[in-house]
Amino acid sequence: MGGDAASRLRPSIHRAVAVLAGAVAALGLAPFSLPLLTVAALAVLMWHLSRQAAGPSGAARAGFLFGLGYFLVALHWI
Repeated sequence: MGGDAASRLRPSIHRAVAVLAGAVAALGLAPFSLPLLTVAALAVLMWHLSRQAAGPSGAARAGFLFGLGYFLVALHWI
């Protein structure tokens, strides 16, 4: 059993981390006004991308899911 815990995460957990990081990033917007959470969420996304090691397609998928979580929270008023 080699590798760290992040590399052993199942794909569904990888997806959930990306979506939740996007949702937390949206809390920096006007009604909540918590900009440090946005910075922290972007740091989590970068950490997640560096540990995922799934290539360009995995990075694109994680970016899409991050954006999905972000816009689900940020555009709640539409």
